[in-house]
Amino acid sequence: MPSRNFFTIVVSLFACYACYSVAVKNRDAANLAEAIDIVQREALHQRSRPELFRAAMKGMLSELDVHSNYLSGDDFRSFDEEIDGQFGGVGVYFENVPADGMYVLAVMPGHPADQAGLQAGDLIKTIDGQSTVQRNRSDIAGFMRGRVGESVVVEYQHDGELKKTNIQRSIIPLTSVHGYSRNLDGSWNYNLPQHPDIAYIQIKHFAEPTTDELKSALGTVANSSSIIFDLRNNPGGLLTCATDICDLFLKKGLPIVSTRGRGGKVISTIPSRDEPIVGSSVKIVVLINRNSASASEIMAGCLQDHNRATIIGEQSWGKGTVQKVIPMKQGNAALKLTTASYWRPSGKHIDRYDVESKKSQKWGIRPEPEFLVSCSEIEMISQLKQMQNREIKGLIPPEKQDQLMAISIERFKQSIQERITDVTDVSDVSASGDSPEKLQTDILNAVETIDHDSIERIDLQHDSILDKAIEFLNQPSTAQKQAA
Repeated sequence: MPSRNFFTIVVSLFACYACYSVAVKNRDAANLAEAIDIVQREALHQRSRPELFRAAMKGMLSELDVHSNYLSGDDFRSFDEEIDGQFGGVGVYFENVPADGMYVLAVMPGHPADQAGLQAGDLIKTIDGQSTVQRNRSDIAGFMRGRVGESVVVEYQHDGELKKTNIQRSIIPLTSVHGYSRNLDGSWNYNLPQHPDIAYIQIKHFAEPTTDELKSALGTVANSSSIIFDLRNNPGGLLTCATDICDLFLKKGLPIVSTRGRGGKVISTIPSRDEPIVGSSVKIVVLINRNSASASEIMAGCLQDHNRATIIGEQSWGKGTVQKVIPMKQGNAALKLTTASYWRPSGKHIDRYDVESKKSQKWGIRPEPEFLVSCSEIEMISQLKQMQNREIKGLIPPEKQDQLMAISIERFKQSIQERITDVTDVSDVSASGDSPEKLQTDILNAVETIDHDSIERIDLQHDSILDKAIEFLNQPSTAQKQAA
């Protein structure tokens, strides 16, 4: 056969295959469009076309695994804010009391609400003309948040006098590294009040600014003999952030985590790159609970495997997969797609949905038996509330602390009783950044199991996991434990 004829045949075959692929794609797209048309026209419950499209996308991705998802609209914007570590808001901690409106618990120093004259104890009645009476917390947060540079008109009562002010929204930092308590100027205290040699650093999530925030915090506790890292309720975040943080505590060249793709093929092994900035003489404890997941498990598992930290608390969530966020071409939407699994330096896979993990009921990061602290649902929620209280209380002038914290605690108990969906979001427009994806769901599941009598017995002073860590670090000769 002449070479020219052969070349022509090959080109034709490729052209046919390309046309076939396009035809298949067009047919699939046409089928999806037709299905949406039929549902929109015939279904008992009416839904808009965008709603049906989102449902179709979410259904497709849910068939892959529990973590893949379609992000659009508010979900997409919230995800961006959490990863970027900032959003447009006014910088105020608040509590909604349905009969009264929105009480300002505290303002963030130097941010728009503070600059506009709002103070702790003020009662906000309207936001851009929208009443705050009989509103839930998420509605109020939505009124306050918006585009950076735009103003929001707030009508409020201050010492019984009705006032009105314009507050220009600005970027509010979602700080991810917190201390034990806060000062009036907004700075953190990173040492435990009764144990000044013990540093306490809470990492709420792993975002772009987290490593630099942590380095800054570590600089303030350089003389501490031990450090407690609190990763309870930390839903994870950026893999690169978790590995960068592990790098701060390990000798150069040690494996931090490896990732594997389809068929278990190793994609990469990430080693520590530099010498540690925290010496081996500094004892490290990591606190975890059932809501510690993903990147927080990478950090805890790595430090445990290299005998660099003692893990105290509960068995962690067990999320051992990596998601990649792939923006869609039409904008304002993205695919959150599971593309790999990650594995500890010890070679253990921590994912709770792994076949072997399901059989053994062993997943995630597990403290050694002597450091396992089991918590009831009410204790877990109490510990979370205590962290939030310490974050807010230091920003409130002393003369107003008792009154406002009493409002916050009473509303907290009422929220559990009412089973409202924002039971844990005490600071929707503040600097906190709890995950709306997993932590909220787990807290709500826990709330549903609590009986009403136990709500009144909530102890907001006792933290069994933190107490266990303090007891351990105060032993005369504390030795780092070998990884389980």
